[in-house]
Amino acid sequence: MGLDMYLTKKVYIGAEHKFNKISGNINILKDGKNLEITIKDLSYLEYRIGYWRKANHIHKWFVQNVQDGVDQCQSSYVSINELNELLELCKETLLILNDSELIEKEINNRFSNETTTILVYDCSDLVKEKLPPESGFFFGTYNIDELYKSDIEHTIAILSTLDDSAEYYYEASW
Repeated sequence: MGLDMYLTKKVYIGAEHKFNKISGNINILKDGKNLEITIKDLSYLEYRIGYWRKANHIHKWFVQNVQDGVDQCQSSYVSINELNELLELCKETLLILNDSELIEKEINNRFSNETTTILVYDCSDLVKEKLPPESGFFFGTYNIDELYKSDIEHTIAILSTLDDSAEYYYEASW
């Protein structure tokens, strides 16, 4: 259970048109049985290029900037410009995190009423202006910590592979 997030790439190949010169074989087995797929019948290839787990700050950005604030696990088209905007925002955020230090912070566990010490970046307020964490049912931590930074780095790696000739779709489930 929790927040799972996906970025899908859809590429037009137009194999049905001979002038596109698409060739090759596709051999896919499902439950041990061959799926009959003829390459000349393929118009698009669609595949996942990104997956996040409980990166609620990245999810919040997609909901606010792509899905008009509607968070109903729907698949939404994302323009290359929007993805490049997120990429730049992540790069800016990573620079702030890299120039910051980890400090100890005490938090109260609301279930056990115990206090725990965690490490968070001392730039939390600056980062929260750019990519603030989002609360939600099993959405993960709300701290600006190493996991938050790791999600930013992961997002940069995913978005650095973008192709202007493709379409992209974001979807989350929780």
